[in-house]
Amino acid sequence: MASNQGGSSSNSSNCNSTQRTWKYDIFLSFRGEDTRKGFTGHLYHALDRSGFKVFIDDEELERGEVISKELKQAIEDSQFAIVVISKNYASSSWCLDELKHILYSRNNLSQQVFPIFYDVNPSDVRHQRGSFAKAFARHGMLQRGDEVMKSWRDSLKEVSDLSGWDCNKNQFEAKLIETVVDELWSKFRPRLPLYTEGLIGIDNKVKQLEPLLEIGSYGVRFVGIWGLGGVGKTTIALAIFEKYRSQFDISCFLHNVRTATKRDGGEVQLQSVFLSNLKSKKMKIENSYEGRKIIQNCCCNKKVLLILDDVSHTSHLENLANSPNWFGAGSRVIITTRHLDLLRGAHVAYQHEVETMNPSEALQLFCQKAFGRSEPQEDLLELSKIVCDYAGGLPLALSVLGSFFCGRSTVQWEDALDMLRKDALGMLKNDPDKDIFGILKISFDALPNTIQAIFLDIACFFNGWSKNKITQILESCGFNAKIGIAILQEKSMLKNYDNKLVMHNLVEQMGRKIVVDKSSNDVGNRSRLWTNEDIDKFMQNNWVSIDLISNWF
Repeated sequence: MASNQGGSSSNSSNCNSTQRTWKYDIFLSFRGEDTRKGFTGHLYHALDRSGFKVFIDDEELERGEVISKELKQAIEDSQFAIVVISKNYASSSWCLDELKHILYSRNNLSQQVFPIFYDVNPSDVRHQRGSFAKAFARHGMLQRGDEVMKSWRDSLKEVSDLSGWDCNKNQFEAKLIETVVDELWSKFRPRLPLYTEGLIGIDNKVKQLEPLLEIGSYGVRFVGIWGLGGVGKTTIALAIFEKYRSQFDISCFLHNVRTATKRDGGEVQLQSVFLSNLKSKKMKIENSYEGRKIIQNCCCNKKVLLILDDVSHTSHLENLANSPNWFGAGSRVIITTRHLDLLRGAHVAYQHEVETMNPSEALQLFCQKAFGRSEPQEDLLELSKIVCDYAGGLPLALSVLGSFFCGRSTVQWEDALDMLRKDALGMLKNDPDKDIFGILKISFDALPNTIQAIFLDIACFFNGWSKNKITQILESCGFNAKIGIAILQEKSMLKNYDNKLVMHNLVEQMGRKIVVDKSSNDVGNRSRLWTNEDIDKFMQNNWVSIDLISNWF
C-alpha cells in the first residue's frame, strides 16, 4: 500500500492539519445494501476494537436527495476516510455526493483517503464500466444535471487512482481487514500528540539531548543516557522516541533489556521483536549469532531509531547494535543505563548524564501525585517539602511517595514521615539504591496483604508479561487480579506499556529483596523462588519429590 495520501494538499493545509482537533479518526463510506452486514460491518468492529474513533452512519438514517450538513461535517472532522467501493456504490447518488465531499476534504483539509475495491476492478471504477456504466445510465434517465454527473465521474476517477486495497472472492476477508487495521495504525501513530501529562521538565530534558542526537544529520550515532536508577532515563528516552520516530524508516523501543535477557532465550526474543518492525515476513531466529547477522543485513541500508532501555552488559549491545555499520545513514541508537563504564567500554562517543530534579520540579511532581495539582495544600506545604527532601529529586521515589500520601490526613502524614526518618537512620548512605528501597517499602507496607502478594508475584515472576496473561494466572490462583493490578498502577508501582505490565527495575528489586530478607539464609523457607541457582539448592536440600507444573510458562 502506498504511503501518505495527503501529498496533493497545499503546505498551508498540512500546517492546519497539525493544529486542528479531529473529532473522528476514520470516516467509513460504503453502500449499505452491499456490505453493511458483511465486510464493512466486520471492518468497523475491527477498527473499533483497535481503539479508532470511527464514524459510521446510522442504519436508520433518513436519506434525501443530498447529503446533510451534519454528514459533511463528520467527513471534515475525520483524519482518515475509507471508501468501500462495491458493485452498486455508484447507483446511490448519496454515496457519490459523499465521495465528492471526501475528496474535497482530502484536497483542502489534508485528510487521507484509502479506497477498498470490494469485488470490483479499479479500472471499471476509473472508466465507469460494467455496473458503474449501468448506474450512470440510470442517473441519466433520472435527468441528473450534466455538471453533477461530471463531478461524480471525476470523483470516481480520482479515487480509483489512489493507493488502497483490492478485495475479491479469492481472498480471506479477515486477513485483509487485519492488514487494513495495521496499515492505518502505521499512518495514525505519527499523528498522535506527544504524551507529556505529568512529565515535569521533560521538554527541557529532551532539549538538552538534541545537540547530541543531531536528528537529520547524515552519520550514524550511538547516544548513551546514564544516571541513577529511578532518575527518569526511560521517560526521557520514550519522549525522544515519540517525538522523532516518524522521521525514521524503522523505529523500535526495547524496554527493560536487562530483565528480558535474564529469561531463557531472552536475547533471541529481543532480536525477534526488533526485526518484527521491518514489516517483512516473520523470520525465525535460531540463536543470537544468527540474529546478529540478520539485523546487520536487514538494517544496513535503512534509517533506524533504536532505543535499548536499561542495558547492563556489553553483550546486550553486541547482540542488538554491535556497530554503527549495522545501520543506514542517519540512524540513531539510544542506550539507557546506570553504568557509565559500559558506555565507555562500548565506545559510545555521545554520553549524557540525567540529573535529579531540582527542588521546584520535585515539589511539582510530588504535588501532582499527592494532590492532583501542581501545588500542595497550604497546611501541608512544609511536610511536602520534607517528603521531597527524602526522595532526593528522584522522579520514581517522588511518584511513589506522592501516590502513597494522596488522601491521607495530617496525622497520617506525620506518622509516615516518622517511619521515613527511622528507616533513614538505618540506611547505608553510600548505597543510593538502598535509600530508594527504604522509600519504596513504605508504600509496599501500606498495601493490603492480598495486594502485597500480587505485587511480589509480579516482581518475582511476571514483570514485562502481557496484562491478560498475568491476570489469567493470578485469577487461577484465587486472586482478584483486576482490582489488584489497578491498585498497583494507582500507587505508581506498576505501569502499562502496550498492554504489558512493567515494573521499574528498582521496584522489582525491592520486591525481590523483601522475599529474600524474610529468609536470607534458608532458601527453602522463602515464599518464592525465581533463580535457577536457588531452585537447585532447594531441590538438593529436600528429599520430597516435587512435580513442577510449567504449562503457565
